Amino acid sequence: MRRKQGKTIIGLAAGGWLLTTSYCAAAQVVEGDGADGFLIGREEGYLLIGSIVLLIVLFVITFIHMRKFNKSEKALLAGRSKLSEDYSKLEADYRRLSEEKASLESQYQEVKKERDKAEKLAYTDYLTSLPNEANFIRILDSVILTLRSGELIAVVMAEISNFQEICDRSGYKCGDELLIDAAHRIMQALDGNDALARGSGSRFLILTQNIENTSGFEDKLKKIQKVFSYPVVLSTSECFVNLNIGITLVPKDGKSSQTLLKNAETALYEAGRRGENQYVYFNESLTQEQLVKLQMQADLRGAIAGREFSVYYQPVVDLHTHKIVGAEALVRWKHPKQGILLPADFLPLAEQSGMIVELGRMVLSAVCKEWKSYIEGNREFKIAVNISSRQLRDDEFIGMVEEVLGAEEFPAGCLQFDIEEITRMEDREVVLDTVLSLKELGISICFDNFGKGFSSLNQLLKIPFDSLKVNNILLDSVFENSFSADVIGNLVELAHSLKLTVIAEKVEFTEQEEVLVGAGFDCAQGYLYGHPLPFQEIEQFL
Repeated sequence: MRRKQGKTIIGLAAGGWLLTTSYCAAAQVVEGDGADGFLIGREEGYLLIGSIVLLIVLFVITFIHMRKFNKSEKALLAGRSKLSEDYSKLEADYRRLSEEKASLESQYQEVKKERDKAEKLAYTDYLTSLPNEANFIRILDSVILTLRSGELIAVVMAEISNFQEICDRSGYKCGDELLIDAAHRIMQALDGNDALARGSGSRFLILTQNIENTSGFEDKLKKIQKVFSYPVVLSTSECFVNLNIGITLVPKDGKSSQTLLKNAETALYEAGRRGENQYVYFNESLTQEQLVKLQMQADLRGAIAGREFSVYYQPVVDLHTHKIVGAEALVRWKHPKQGILLPADFLPLAEQSGMIVELGRMVLSAVCKEWKSYIEGNREFKIAVNISSRQLRDDEFIGMVEEVLGAEEFPAGCLQFDIEEITRMEDREVVLDTVLSLKELGISICFDNFGKGFSSLNQLLKIPFDSLKVNNILLDSVFENSFSADVIGNLVELAHSLKLTVIAEKVEFTEQEEVLVGAGFDCAQGYLYGHPLPFQEIEQFL
């Protein structure tokens, strides 16, 4: 382009030189006078001058356009340079955005992985890898929405009822092993119509669809129970599992997940009340019973916090000297609405809920506090306190007893713990260890309610008891036939050979006392000798 501009300028310069020369010649022609030197006429001269003027105008116009063209070219070059710079900048921005896009995609994938992981954690039980209760509810809600007319489904809640006891004995690590094993066992009993999930604690939730008849469904329940009939082998021990089951049916018992789970839990509680390894279907009558039980449980918790309990004492009499040699502590609940409640009204619930541990501490502390002064002058006097197997399984029980005795400065030799028959095989070893520890402290151990169970004699020989309280049912049989009298006599002889003190319970008539003396009983207690009384009254009685 610059070459073309140069040629144009040279051409214009040459044309200008020619025009100038011609102009000068034309001027001489026009201005000359005479014939010498005239090349053209006057008219031609004017025409030539006009042409020259025109060319000059054209030259000026061309020159102006050339200046504008040069300016445009410079602007174009500057624009091209800026465009090139902008392009380079855009290219750099594009590369940066591409890198940022790749980084964002990588971050998105990480966020997605974390979200999936969080969702899995939110809806999966970390221990068993089963769906958790929240996931089960989500599945149940979905099934309820698509429930066809006439279709029957079941929500099953299964619980290992002795899970806490196993954990107390073997540790919570073994408890985790037990839950994993239980999940595998239940899965063995299920099929494609079932969905299994882990509930709270030691509970498992099962959703069963396409139930054609209850007999087939109950076969499945029995199969679940059967897989737990075999012992569970843990890393440090072996145990038997008790599994209770509560069942609620859809749509008969409800159409919302919360209602169904509540109903299944109600049925589960009823199964536990009836015994071990039971399954119970929900019905409306259970709801009222459960509400009463839950209210009583709440009242009991409040009563422990508010110390609404008091201890009564029933005297124990030596049958040979007729002197009072001891007393049995019997707890009473001063219920604000129901009045005085006896142990049978609330102790089973306290033991089932675990509140018996705190209640037992409260009773022991009250006994030691109330009898401390009297015991100082009567070291042969013994105060009997009932201890449940749940308390004996508590890891902190021995430490609690030592703490209370130390705080009240109460002599352990004046204390007697009454223990009933231990019905569970897995508890007996734990109880034996606890009994030995208590005897080392100097506390006497009494076998309470002997003759009520089925293996009393076996435990009498294996656990080092100091005394024996014979159940009144066994004593009453003495009046029915002479054979029972011989059995009682032989039992007393066996107990004496084991150096045990034999005590009769619930003696109400002098005729009973005569039989007891004849059979060789050492002591007795019952209404014949005195009703349970608060400490102030029995102290006056003594």
